[in-house]
Amino acid sequence: TRLHNLELAGEEWIWAMIITKECTVIICVVYLPPNLSEGRHQVFVDRLTESVTLAHAYNPSCIFLTGDLNTGNIYLPQNLIIRSSGTTVFDNKLKDAAQTLDLTQLINTPTRTGENVQNLRDLLFVNNTTIVQESGSLSPFHNLDHFPIYVRFRFENKQYNKQHFKEIFDFRNIDTENLIN
Repeated sequence: TRLHNLELAGEEWIWAMIITKECTVIICVVYLPPNLSEGRHQVFVDRLTESVTLAHAYNPSCIFLTGDLNTGNIYLPQNLIIRSSGTTVFDNKLKDAAQTLDLTQLINTPTRTGENVQNLRDLLFVNNTTIVQESGSLSPFHNLDHFPIYVRFRFENKQYNKQHFKEIFDFRNIDTENLIN
């Protein structure tokens, strides 16, 4: 179900809720253009804070916030920061907001590389790390300029205690042209 009430005006994001027998998950996918002003970054942080706060009213098992935020080098290990374009004021503001909202950022490898620079631009925040089994970035394919990111998580089925596995990505049959479009 799409959660239009969390999609505060002025942002390129989609909020949705997925309800299964085991859990309720809220997912936000966001795009934040590069080179925004400091004031615009503050507006984004304020809207993000409001939306995440509203999302908690649904009492989800987990909130996922992911997308191309065009920032994130602050989450790189020190040895990779020196090969990046550095950290910004917005890096610090977003990190502070995430900590205040009890969100943990999971991606710590560059997701966009150039000739002499490696930057983390695609982030994945969760408010419940206990369900996360694995996360990271995948190898780029086709002509994408960002590496895809992923998370694998598991919720315990309290009702049946049966394990169910589902393969999500089938790269053998990928239609990259259609995916890009």
